[in-house]
Amino acid sequence: MNSGSRFRPHPQAPQRDLLPGPGIVVKDGSRTATAFTTEGPASVPALRTRVVEPVGAGDAFAAGFLTGVLRGETLTRVLRLGHITAVSALQVTADHGPLPPPRETERLLSLRDEEWQSLTGR
Repeated sequence: MNSGSRFRPHPQAPQRDLLPGPGIVVKDGSRTATAFTTEGPASVPALRTRVVEPVGAGDAFAAGFLTGVLRGETLTRVLRLGHITAVSALQVTADHGPLPPPRETERLLSLRDEEWQSLTGR
């Protein structure tokens, strides 16, 4: 395929069918992320963190979010994983930073809503 060619998805593998989950996710910077699903919207506030460099945070959020979707996590956990991953990028000068250890990530994902809220500064 030459680099000037347009991308054409394989007709036997529609991409949308390969990725379950919400149709639209809106990230509102450092405030919140909202996923719109057939059951209605779900919002999760972003974690409060010291920002060293914002470059890469949106991509990191998307990576965490999609990881949660592919793992079959609940929508709240999917959005939280996006925020946790974004924080890893915000705290370093590189495009991505180290994620918390798996045990800490699981602890954060399992917090009650009010406990998560206390980490957001809102």
